[in-house]
Amino acid sequence: MTSRRLLRNKILVVGNKDASLIDFVKGIFKACEKEFPQKLVDDQLKKSDGKQSGISIPWVIDTKYYTASVDFWLDQVDGDLEVIKGYTKEENGIGQVVDAFVYVFCKDKLSSFDGIKDWVLFLETSEPSIQLCVGSGEPKEDEDHDLGMVEDWCLDHQFEYVDLDEKTVEPLDKAGWDLAVDVLQTNLWDGMAQKEPDVNDSNKTKMGETVYDDDDFYKELQMLSLENEKDKSRQLKKDQVNDKNGEFSTDNNNDLDDLDFEMPNQSDIKKMQEQLFADLDGEDGLDKAFETMQALREQGQNLPDEERRKLAAKVALSFAAQLGV
Repeated sequence: MTSRRLLRNKILVVGNKDASLIDFVKGIFKACEKEFPQKLVDDQLKKSDGKQSGISIPWVIDTKYYTASVDFWLDQVDGDLEVIKGYTKEENGIGQVVDAFVYVFCKDKLSSFDGIKDWVLFLETSEPSIQLCVGSGEPKEDEDHDLGMVEDWCLDHQFEYVDLDEKTVEPLDKAGWDLAVDVLQTNLWDGMAQKEPDVNDSNKTKMGETVYDDDDFYKELQMLSLENEKDKSRQLKKDQVNDKNGEFSTDNNNDLDDLDFEMPNQSDIKKMQEQLFADLDGEDGLDKAFETMQALREQGQNLPDEERRKLAAKVALSFAAQLGV
């Protein structure tokens, strides 16, 4: 009897007693214009005597490009190191299904941020694709400058830090809740179903063919490169753990540019650039480039890790060459 592989589609949301984890999830639903399942949450709160720990909230991510069914798992751990230690135990299986970790803290009570440091071991063990730290509330005047230390810590530990109260004046930039949603949506979730281009929506048709816009093209590049970026991030975490333990590779080189695959040479990059962009100036050049990008991503899914990473590197470097950077 074969065991069923568990989907890695859980978002673990944690924080101390000062953080409202439910309010964070409500904010995500509001930002992406989804109806929050209040009755479901109320029923669970009744069973838990009002405690947020153990609450599970389903979320169907529905973007222009894919749909995915994920679950928010809430745990209001208030410095209970034994509980956190239990998460790291392999037999619990939690690390196998959590692909996003969110730590919620209050900017007006910066001590609520300190609990994030207790989760480092769990994160090193489970290696979720997303590590997100979010802060909300008005910081006190004497603590405002300390938020810089929060951002520095997050940067050093590969966390994306999002100030949920931040606004942006640039229409193409994202900040606050919109940025938090974007971080959670930019992931290759287990079980995700990719959408076919909607010819009745933003894509117009020409002679029975689909015409793609620039957003489609850049999104396809992002999706093609995403797995490679996840591999590089995980490699960085492993290198940092090895450094802490005094372990080094045989070549004593932890540079991310020297991963376990051969980087493409100039000839490879030029061929890929021609394959992608040779007809870009033509009437349907962008359409052809987009379709080639899709085909390359599908090809990459069936390749061994080393070949897949090399393919992603060729695409990224040919794109950079095309832009002249």
